Amino acid sequence: MTTLSDDAAIARPLIDVRDVLEGFRRYDLRPTTWSTDLSSAADALDQAATNSRFKEQAERIAAELRKLIEVGLQNDRSLTDRIASETAQVLDQSTIPGIPKPQDEDWGF
Repeated sequence: MTTLSDDAAIARPLIDVRDVLEGFRRYDLRPTTWSTDLSSAADALDQAATNSRFKEQAERIAAELRKLIEVGLQNDRSLTDRIASETAQVLDQSTIPGIPKPQDEDWGF
């Protein structure tokens, strides 16, 4: 059975992925730690995927992150875009305790 904490375990590294990729895609930012950040996120996704309803997506994103690290952030825009899109989809479908969703009526924390 998947729990809300399983979604949170997947969401944490995906938020890091989103931050790195969107900073690059929107503002051409390349922090010096980008490859370390994405590698850590890939490792965390591998660990969190075992009990998650997002197992397939998490494993695919982790593998694609490793490819992106190999080729370089700026060298494969289509791969970057694909990872960013799948990351956004999983985050949108995740339920994280204490974080309201856009469709929620009450946004109080």
